Amino acid sequence: MKNLVLTSAVGYDFAKIEVFIKSLRKFYFEEVAVLINKNQKDLKFFTDRYNVQLIETNIKPKKTYQQRFDFYYSYLQDKFEYYNSIFLTDSRDVFFQENPFVFQYKSNLNFYLEGTTIENCKHNSNWIKKTVGRIAYEKIKKNRISCSGTVIGKSRDIFNYIKLMNENIKKYKYKKNFKEYVLFKKKYNGYDQGIHNFLIRDNFFPECHLYDNTEGNIATINYHFSNLNFNSNHRLVNDQGRPYDVVHQYDRITVAKNFENTLKDILG
Repeated sequence: MKNLVLTSAVGYDFAKIEVFIKSLRKFYFEEVAVLINKNQKDLKFFTDRYNVQLIETNIKPKKTYQQRFDFYYSYLQDKFEYYNSIFLTDSRDVFFQENPFVFQYKSNLNFYLEGTTIENCKHNSNWIKKTVGRIAYEKIKKNRISCSGTVIGKSRDIFNYIKLMNENIKKYKYKKNFKEYVLFKKKYNGYDQGIHNFLIRDNFFPECHLYDNTEGNIATINYHFSNLNFNSNHRLVNDQGRPYDVVHQYDRITVAKNFENTLKDILG
């Protein structure tokens, strides 16, 4: 059975996802499906050059974080059983150092932790308070943040995750305050991660594994930037010296320069 990498590039031109697709195709040669807006004509060449299935939609960039799960659900509803494993991932701030499907995962559903707690991040705290509510927030705020930008597992488990995310995003609408309405604040974009953390910590997925940056195969480095270690081949490695398969959030201003040699080597 084949594996699938499923991502979104809505609102991005090729320059913003060039590193993602080129590094992916350096190590992984199975199926890739990319969610785009039907008006993104500049990405149509993806189909032939990178052997990518484009999922054309009417989704708008500012709605992507939440609505992508609706389109992922529709895309996989009749075909998820054709795949062995599925990797859900962001695209703009992700690059690959190896095929993510070769790792020996501890569960059929795998999540990745960031380097701080929910209560120590104002965005994650706000996303949870403004969706599932303050009572739920108080119960889970001491937990480490799980990033919704990289999730991998067996196809049936990933499909169930997508289904629950889609249902709960629709159920728990983000409640904008007056300033957000008047000033058109966009910080509420990405509140899918609030739902994601709520579902994980409220035991919707009793059989899953949450990987820390020290042990896993995916680095989530927004809050891990002071602990970056590279091997002699310029690959970012975890605490065991194993190169990560995937590096996420590498484009943050605090860390971007650290990856110049890595990307130069991978992309040739």
